[in-house]
Amino acid sequence: MTVRLIDAYTGFGGIAPGEREHLPLDEMRAYLAELDIDGALARTVPEDMERDWLSANDILYRLCGEHDGLIPCPVLIPPTAGDYPPEHEQVDRALAGGAGAVQLRPKADNWPILDWVCRPLIQALQERRVPVFLHERDLPLADVPFGDAHSGVPLAAAADLAGAYPDLPIILAGFHYSLMRTLLPLMRTFRNVHMTTGYNFAVHRGLEHLVRELGPEQILFGTGFPVAEPAMYVTQLMYADIADDARAAIGSGNLDRLMKGIVR
Repeated sequence: MTVRLIDAYTGFGGIAPGEREHLPLDEMRAYLAELDIDGALARTVPEDMERDWLSANDILYRLCGEHDGLIPCPVLIPPTAGDYPPEHEQVDRALAGGAGAVQLRPKADNWPILDWVCRPLIQALQERRVPVFLHERDLPLADVPFGDAHSGVPLAAAADLAGAYPDLPIILAGFHYSLMRTLLPLMRTFRNVHMTTGYNFAVHRGLEHLVRELGPEQILFGTGFPVAEPAMYVTQLMYADIADDARAAIGSGNLDRLMKGIVR
């Protein structure tokens, strides 16, 4: 069976501490071609040194628009200090740029997931059914901005968001295998929560277990490139002992469904 793949957890164009050059688009496109991956939901990564998110988004829109199969996942920020465009304007710009999801980075951009800080932005995203990408390291607990990554704190913040906004599609990425005992009940309780495979998802027979416990609908294929070796996660999906329709859904069908649900 030929399975169409879209990588939901990758990107290009960012820069890491100690590096002089941005991660080139060509490097990401080369691995996609090598592994027969049809496309990618692309973020600016590595994002360690990227703080001019408006300019980074514009570059992301332009380069993704020039290459078939690349779907931008820009960063949005609550404009509560009056220094950035209003919430609906940010969402409109993202969708006009072809976004298939948006990324929120509360920890990196110094804002907490508190209703009185981010409600207008989250409401604007929910109204348009825009999937929200949340990386584990960017999810602090509201009153503990720099919580331990493996304390369960990031998943508690994601659960608060999922419960308050049940029509908001949420995509979680980068969660350590030791959090499975928390991740499973989270996804079972909140069906608007999805997760990608990829970097840190190194659970033995993990895909089989997720499909058995939840069904395949909340699982997206991803690699975590450039941090992770992408071939491992292609192999994980292709050799998983799951039904072919589940493999196809995880490979690209679920992400396609989320993106088709966006009110453009």
